[in-house]
Amino acid sequence: QDPASAENVEIIPGDVIYLPEGPPEVVVLGEVRAPRAYAWRAGMRLVDVIAAAGGTLPDADLGAVTLTDPVEGKTTTLDLEAAVRDPGGAANVLLPAGSILYVPQGRQQVTVLGEVTRPGQYPVQPGMTVLDAIAQAGGLTAPADRRQVTLSRGGRMDRLDLDVLLANPGNEANRVLRGGEVIVVPRRLQAVAVLGAVRVPGSYVLDEPATLVQALAAAGGPLEAADLARVQFTSAEPSFTEEVDAQAALADPAGPANRRVRGGDVIYVPERERRVLVYGAVRSPGAYTLKTGARVLDALAAAGGPTEQADYPALTLTRRGEPPVQKVLDLARLLANPASDENELLEPGDVLYLPPARQVAILGKVARPGAYTLPPGSRLLDLIALAGGPSPDARVEAITVLRRVTAGQETPERLFTVNYTDILGTGSPEANLVLQPGDVVYLPEALRQVLVLGEVRNPGLYTIQPGMRVMDAIGLAGGPTERAALEAVGIYRGGDPRQSTTYSLGKDRLVFQGDARENPLIQPGDIIYVPETGKPDWQKIFSFLSGIKLFKDLLGL
Repeated sequence: QDPASAENVEIIPGDVIYLPEGPPEVVVLGEVRAPRAYAWRAGMRLVDVIAAAGGTLPDADLGAVTLTDPVEGKTTTLDLEAAVRDPGGAANVLLPAGSILYVPQGRQQVTVLGEVTRPGQYPVQPGMTVLDAIAQAGGLTAPADRRQVTLSRGGRMDRLDLDVLLANPGNEANRVLRGGEVIVVPRRLQAVAVLGAVRVPGSYVLDEPATLVQALAAAGGPLEAADLARVQFTSAEPSFTEEVDAQAALADPAGPANRRVRGGDVIYVPERERRVLVYGAVRSPGAYTLKTGARVLDALAAAGGPTEQADYPALTLTRRGEPPVQKVLDLARLLANPASDENELLEPGDVLYLPPARQVAILGKVARPGAYTLPPGSRLLDLIALAGGPSPDARVEAITVLRRVTAGQETPERLFTVNYTDILGTGSPEANLVLQPGDVVYLPEALRQVLVLGEVRNPGLYTIQPGMRVMDAIGLAGGPTERAALEAVGIYRGGDPRQSTTYSLGKDRLVFQGDARENPLIQPGDIIYVPETGKPDWQKIFSFLSGIKLFKDLLGL
């Protein structure tokens, strides 16, 4: 209104001014698009009136709207932002007739505190973000904890990670400021701890962004004994522990192994385990500390070398890893050629195992039965020779080899029958079996039987004992008959009966013939024939035996 207008009349004493009563109104003032009085209606609420006034201006402080009731004479502060967010909630109050609403201008400053170069209050520019406000405050100082920045406004506080915002400024966490916000950048409360096999263990404050290599350098670098491949890294936030390869980080500082470190993190560098475990068929099993550059043969030498029972081709080297790596080495080849690749360079924590050889056993009719350790590739004849050879009473044509077979076979064992004479005669490698660890070889005793025929009461096969003579065998057969000619008893020894020849007594030949009173010793396999007359009829004898192919067949040999 214009005070100089004609409507602004001069009043003098005695004048009466009458203000007629108008319709109920609500007055809206302050940071709205159309501030003025609006007709009131029953049920009108806060959001309705603000909407009628065209809404708020960008600078409005929605959390500090005041409502004055002239009738009650009371002023209340309202949260317009909450009312807009939830129109059905308690914040969207009913307005009485005659109410006066005032929407104040917002606070147009942001406060930046803590580890920034110039802490203080700064005017909020249109579109200004958290990162902009920190930049206006001069940026972060070296001790700033970039991951624990807080943003507070209207009683609400959010925690921000500036590393995330810097990597992606468009992130929604990099909020546009309206004014009234408080940004606090705290100081790192903890430094990075570097412990273990480093020159100067301790805690170090590092300039951001810091890396594993920088932390190790701050501690003076690793010691010579450091196991850089197994460095333990413990993160403060989030909390976890993992094994990292600092050796790879030092070799390639720009690579992924050179991880970021922050305040509160702990780096532990362990010492290398310089010891190697050697056990099994060695003279002094145990753990040995070896010099750098030691190899497999060096470790075995430290353990006293292999014993006689060692299984040379089965030396195993186990190296830790995920999963552990195991290699089978041939000690015989290593000893023959120490410069070979098999004589591996040992690493701390390696385990060498030299198992005892699995022996073979030989039982029965040999000079020295027992268990023997044979070199790989040994054959049946080698074992028999090592055991002193067959005994005279061994049944060499029926040598038995018992062998265990691998799991999954139909039977757990296999049985071989071998003729010793055939092996000697032919030299067949198939018959002269290659022995395997665990084989059992058995040489049975020869069947101690003789065949007594002719003029005896019970002709047949009889088992004899060592030292028995002709008359003993005839006695086993029931003794001679009345027609027996004991002065002409014949003894057949070996060969095919149909091709035998008579020989004189006392000549160590196939056939014995002579006076029975001399009563010679008999041997297993002999045929004793007691004739009717003083001179044996060998043609008759052999015709009697014509149904027998071989005496050995008859005895089951």
